[in-house]
Amino acid sequence: MAPWVNIGIVPSGNFSLCCVSIQEDRDMSNKVENPYEHQRKIFEVDTEDELHIGSIHDNTLEEIWNNDKMKTIRLKMLKGEPILNCETCYYSESITGTSERKRFEQKYFYSHKDKLSQTKPDGSIPFEPLEWDLRLTNTCNFKCRDCYSVLSSSWEEESKRLNVDVSSPKIDEQKVLDELEPLYSSVKEVYFAGGEPFISDHHYHIIDKLLENDADPTIRYNTNLSTLTYKGRDLIEIWKNFTEVELHVSFDGLGERGELIRKGFDSKRFIKNIQRIQKELPNLVLHYNFVVYLLNAYHFMDAHEFMVDHKILRTCDSITFTLLQDPQYLRITTLDSESKKEVIEKIQNSKLKSHYDHILRYLLKEDNSSFIPQFKFMTDGLDAIRNESTLETIPELHRLLK
Repeated sequence: MAPWVNIGIVPSGNFSLCCVSIQEDRDMSNKVENPYEHQRKIFEVDTEDELHIGSIHDNTLEEIWNNDKMKTIRLKMLKGEPILNCETCYYSESITGTSERKRFEQKYFYSHKDKLSQTKPDGSIPFEPLEWDLRLTNTCNFKCRDCYSVLSSSWEEESKRLNVDVSSPKIDEQKVLDELEPLYSSVKEVYFAGGEPFISDHHYHIIDKLLENDADPTIRYNTNLSTLTYKGRDLIEIWKNFTEVELHVSFDGLGERGELIRKGFDSKRFIKNIQRIQKELPNLVLHYNFVVYLLNAYHFMDAHEFMVDHKILRTCDSITFTLLQDPQYLRITTLDSESKKEVIEKIQNSKLKSHYDHILRYLLKEDNSSFIPQFKFMTDGLDAIRNESTLETIPELHRLLK
């Protein structure tokens, strides 16, 4: 349903079908002569490539909505033909049975099935998007090890030092905000991600416009929850104006391990912000997203147990363990065979092991160990410029980093 209801812009300016769709060729070689240079190249956009739908730098949202790529995608979907941009969901469904594609179907198919019947023979439809996913800046106060400069402003300086700069032209935020003006009365959901949405100016502009128009869509976030205030604005007070607010809180570990993986993350501040939300907005359900990959392979279960044992994760909350796909050298399946056995054994002995069935299947299904040299190369580079030691903080990875 996404091509009928959703407008998405990522910080590079590219249009996206949804938050997990692929906009560029992400195929990676396992050559390690210069993995930094190769990582840079995979983010270069080929505007003639089938995966590239459009860019806000070149066209308006309305123009992209019914360009040739979008019309072709809708017609293929109506015929049940696979779409290359949607490969992430096809893969996720093969492992877990769920995906973002399924979420769109469940949310919009029955309630807005008329959108499909409005499709003209050429694949065009009226420009009436119901869901917005607009990431108009890469402003972020974290530089996570699985991230890069397109999605994090904090990464930009280090990317230049590592010769992997993939910075994109900055989006003209005001141009996009002006295009949204006629759409506030019909929007059903606004999804804010980043970068970090809580420190992005356009987030507060859109929120204020929704309030001015007496609009009450679902407000959904993907946030690192590093702060609840910005320029004198208190987010909890803002959220009290909306009927439905969803917080999808991302974290990749706790303590010194989590803080190495997500540079800028503070475990104590993170938990303090959670507790404030639970106290002041007790009916707001928190959804946690824990991205599982090589660096937290040995301790994602420990972080989960800590959240449960200390009642930080309430029974009404949810937690999803998402398997990282890119960069490929960080996949959990990059573990060597002995380390993989240790992780599998730890999962099987965990009191919360029922949450990890899909991770076990993934570990047994894929062998990505040919990327170990690239993992070591990239890790050593980041350790050097950050004055950190991944091996000292995560000694379980000694076979990969020796």
